[in-house]
Amino acid sequence: MACMNVCPVNAIMEQTDENGFIYPVVDYDKCIDCNLCNKVCDWLKSKTETLNILSAYALRYNNKGVLRKSTSGGAFTALAEGIFDKGGYVVGASWNGLDLRHILIRRVEDIDKLRGTKYVQSRIGYIYKEIKTLLDEGKRVMFVGTPCQVAGVKSFLRHPYDNLLLVDFLCHGVPNNDFLKSHIAYIEKLKGRKVCGYLFRDKKFGWNPSGIEGVVYADGKHSFDYEVQSYNKFFHSNVSLRPSCLNCRYRSRYRNSDITIADFWGVEKVLGKQDGKGVSLVFVNTHKGVHELVKIKNCIVTAVPLEEVLYRVSISPSRSKYDVEKFWALYREKGYGALVDRYISNAFTSRLRFYLKKCKRRIRY
Repeated sequence: MACMNVCPVNAIMEQTDENGFIYPVVDYDKCIDCNLCNKVCDWLKSKTETLNILSAYALRYNNKGVLRKSTSGGAFTALAEGIFDKGGYVVGASWNGLDLRHILIRRVEDIDKLRGTKYVQSRIGYIYKEIKTLLDEGKRVMFVGTPCQVAGVKSFLRHPYDNLLLVDFLCHGVPNNDFLKSHIAYIEKLKGRKVCGYLFRDKKFGWNPSGIEGVVYADGKHSFDYEVQSYNKFFHSNVSLRPSCLNCRYRSRYRNSDITIADFWGVEKVLGKQDGKGVSLVFVNTHKGVHELVKIKNCIVTAVPLEEVLYRVSISPSRSKYDVEKFWALYREKGYGALVDRYISNAFTSRLRFYLKKCKRRIRY
């Protein structure tokens, strides 16, 4: 959405396709042929790539409350607090009801709005314009997003800012918000209860790469039932991802960000036994990133051999084991429930395995 943000006559807008994915669309009646949209489109730029990851670290926040709320080890919180200590601003993805969009926060008390994993593409809106205004005023800003969103804001700004910290994460890919809403509507109909929130990779049952998803009902109660897991299963099978995610140019060792964060799966093989509370893997890609990392507080930060974790950066989502075209055709024709009936096993053995794994994780945690 760098193109939408840069357009001087607002001739570009967000529009969803038939499957719910967001794309920029040009209103040619308004267009003045200034060509700024093409100039800021990172996808159209030729790449002169060099390996720019400098070092890698394991990070864990010391506060148990923060660690419980964080998806992994609390790296985002630690970096955000460093920005707030200098009177800066943080931009990241936040829920507005069940819509996910990028917002700007000004206070450390609002970190909860941005914390946690969301397996959805967020709407950028015109947040890049807000960021530029703050940067031009000399304010410090940290932007957190997918690698392609980081490339978008960087390209929109068109020249580097010393007061901007860019943070991305190792991204599997993104489904869309409409698809999530269809999943939630399916749960509401099935359970006869109103859903007001969604939990991705909640730590109620421990820190685990195949985390359990849950819903928050209007009465405040949480549910992690088998029926809630279909969205997660579609995500991890890659069938519900944005088409471009399966051929992503940003899922590589060549980063646009200053810092890349991720779950440190396999940390026990590098640093020894862990207790399952969560550890962040932090790649530092620029000298600015080094400067920010050494300033963070309340964390245990341990250097790890880069060659032992670098492979993680270039792992791309594999092709789906399902026929993607048939998947979306069924969704458009018959809705989300038909996908569950077709692709999700309802066998007693499948349900039993799920609940046994859930109990095992809870005992370990």
